[in-house]
Amino acid sequence: MVKLYDGGVYLVNGTEIVEDNHDAEAILKQKMGDGVPSKAEAAKNTIAYNILQEHNTSGNMDKLKIKFDKLIHNFGSFEESNPVQKATFTFTNVGNKPLIINQAIASCGCTVPSYTKKPIAPGQKGQISVTYNGKGMFPGHFKKSITIRSNGNVEMSRLYIEGVMTEKK
Repeated sequence: MVKLYDGGVYLVNGTEIVEDNHDAEAILKQKMGDGVPSKAEAAKNTIAYNILQEHNTSGNMDKLKIKFDKLIHNFGSFEESNPVQKATFTFTNVGNKPLIINQAIASCGCTVPSYTKKPIAPGQKGQISVTYNGKGMFPGHFKKSITIRSNGNVEMSRLYIEGVMTEKK
């Protein structure tokens, strides 16, 4: 049987659960003597704290930084007879922990992003490649966005591609 607690618990000596309530401090002192850690110190010994610290999704955001060489790529003009255009966005991990791109989502099915899947070490570069396919689209100006999600200090970045597809002559 599993019992759920609203306010959290302490795990004493890896075997006994003590509910975090107004009596917790006295119970912990009775079981552990004067070696009772503060609540902040106890939190640092949890799995959740260590995951957050390692991946830095909250806390010191100087550890993970992503820097793109450019945020917008303009294809200029191209003919409807040559509707597939490709662009590459390069980024650098300027932090001091591995950077992971979790997701790249385009605003339209005509735009397909692909990205570096492995963690990018500090100081190293990665790429987001974007393919635009204007086949079946009306000629004219277009602007599409690609949303990038990472474990960086800015969890979401937005890249843009744009251009003008001219009518087939």
